[in-house]
Amino acid sequence: MPTPIETLIDQSATISHFASNSRYAGIPLAVLNGPDGRQIVYVTRRFVPAPESDPFDPIHVVTEKERPDHIAAQHLGDPERYWEICDHNVVRRPYELTSEAGAVVRLPGGGGAGHTEGFFPI
Repeated sequence: MPTPIETLIDQSATISHFASNSRYAGIPLAVLNGPDGRQIVYVTRRFVPAPESDPFDPIHVVTEKERPDHIAAQHLGDPERYWEICDHNVVRRPYELTSEAGAVVRLPGGGGAGHTEGFFPI
């Protein structure tokens, strides 16, 4: 009979343990066996496609006191999808997108060729 941890790991191949708008949706879980015998469940590494520069990408000009979730709500219809804008701009810390008024933020959804085959880890 499988342990609860083994059952959780087996299910992670078919069931997402995260909301559909999460950056971790669909990412499998794994188990680390600690030195004390305790099993620690963690999310495996997520790889992000390296974005191509696309002249058809829509842009957003940052205003004073704006936050990444504001931009996501306005342009993607969901403030919790701010991470897609971070990925598209190769930004690891969301506040970097809006730290300076007047900064130009590229938005996902351009009409060009799409993404390259390369990946960078987050």
